[in-house]
Amino acid sequence: MRSDDAAGLAGAKDTGPFRHTLSLLDELLEQGDWDGLRELSERCSKLVNPVVAVRGKRTLALCLARYSDRSERQRAIFLYRELALSEHCEPEDWGALAALLTDDGKYEEVKGVVKHCIRRFPQKIDGFVKIGMSIVAATGDIAFREELRQFRGEERR
Repeated sequence: MRSDDAAGLAGAKDTGPFRHTLSLLDELLEQGDWDGLRELSERCSKLVNPVVAVRGKRTLALCLARYSDRSERQRAIFLYRELALSEHCEPEDWGALAALLTDDGKYEEVKGVVKHCIRRFPQKIDGFVKIGMSIVAATGDIAFREELRQFRGEERR
């Protein structure tokens, strides 16, 4: 996510002292410097400035989700849940949460996330249906597949 998008979450462009910090987050992400990004994101996630704190949490969750260590991934899930339930949530926060929960085999929870997101973000229905269909493939849940088809039918009307 670009720093302008992050600033939009707070309703105004951030032209203050955090402009460089947001740019540095972008640079580290672009370079794939996951250790540097994690360190900076950790600090940013604790700041009072909502633009920087949200961005810090989002990039920290992204970093943590890359680890195979269960405790790191659980922390990423916690951060994505926090972001998803905040006023600054993005459909991508929900999608990342669903992906991590799927990896953990928490299919029932993912089904709830998918249904919620299809209703909340109808413009992103294709992405959430795709996540739902991965659950159908993993579990063989025919009833859930039919629910997804119904959502698709409602969207076309």
